[in-house]
Amino acid sequence: MSNLRIRALALFLFASAAVPVWSVTDIQFSADRLDSTLAKGNEHTILVGNARVHTKNTEIHADRIELYGSNFRYAICTGHVDVVDSERDIHLTGDTFFYDRQTEIARMEGNAVMEDLKNQVVVKAGFIESRGQENVVLIQIGVRIFKKNVVARSEFAIYHRDTDKLELSGMPVAYYKGDEYRAGRIAIDLKTDDISLEGQVSGQIVTSENKNTPAPATDANPSTPSASGARPPGASP
Repeated sequence: MSNLRIRALALFLFASAAVPVWSVTDIQFSADRLDSTLAKGNEHTILVGNARVHTKNTEIHADRIELYGSNFRYAICTGHVDVVDSERDIHLTGDTFFYDRQTEIARMEGNAVMEDLKNQVVVKAGFIESRGQENVVLIQIGVRIFKKNVVARSEFAIYHRDTDKLELSGMPVAYYKGDEYRAGRIAIDLKTDDISLEGQVSGQIVTSENKNTPAPATDANPSTPSASGARPPGASP
């Protein structure tokens, strides 16, 4: 087992482009095997078997973690990937994870799940890309989104974390306490549960005596996070 502890004065592996994930003074990483090339301009390190990278704000676990590029700008993680970003309150899991330190783009593919603990939102899809500098998340392929009383699905979505707003397209459907909304595009304010519909609008409103009937299932055991202060949405075409 290789176990290296790198202090700030010796931190040449991550010396450039200070960004939230890597901008720390203390990094720990470990694996069953480590292969590394440290020639300037051709830095390349591979951690294999129970690979782990830990910084002040972020911890990554995977079967394999590869760091490469000038000053190790890029990271690719494969196999049982688990990423926790404590600074942004985000938990990501999936099959493959890519990160660019300079642009702060993080991309999870294959059975991707993102738990936004700050906004109490769970996102599931085949592809999730977080753009840290823009505070925007792009979501594609079998998108499912859960937040207390709101459940939505589509083929493409844009999630604005700073405003807690969601834009859905590609056969989008949104459910709110049994009510169903369909349109060409759906926008949801996840703070207020307001829903806006545009293009080929249709829906089904459940009467008050039937409100206890659960919404159609879109995923088994979604582990929907709790939230407070929800109010009935105002649907507008």
